[in-house]
Amino acid sequence: DNNGTWINGTGTSFNATEGTHTYAVRQIDTAGNISEASAAKTYVLDATAPTATLNINSSDVSAQSSEAGTGYLVNSTVTINDVLSITNSADNLWNSVDITSANTPTTISTTGLAVGTYYLYTVDAAGNISAQSSASYSVIG
Repeated sequence: DNNGTWINGTGTSFNATEGTHTYAVRQIDTAGNISEASAAKTYVLDATAPTATLNINSSDVSAQSSEAGTGYLVNSTVTINDVLSITNSADNLWNSVDITSANTPTTISTTGLAVGTYYLYTVDAAGNISAQSSASYSVIG
């Protein structure tokens, strides 16, 4: 969109920047003929990972994220590369909770978790995964 200014791309690509944009495309052939512009489309590019905060108090454990999405309480023995590395691990090594409001603590269950140390990871609607929380939770046998 670039504020209504055409931006040159190469072949079938152009450089997208983070944020909300409306774009249309047109082609210029080798003779310099310019096609009609396509219908405008709006997209949102979100490449920023949320921030995960694990809150622990005497009555519960809660997940908090800088964006709405999903919180995952994950055993430290699981290597985290993406959401599948969490959800494909053994069921007793992680629990999840829907986080419907950003920056709001949401109780996450610790029921059924194996003995070990757990960290919180959060994932936003675009699939960006946070770094592990600075706080950890321990399940003692």
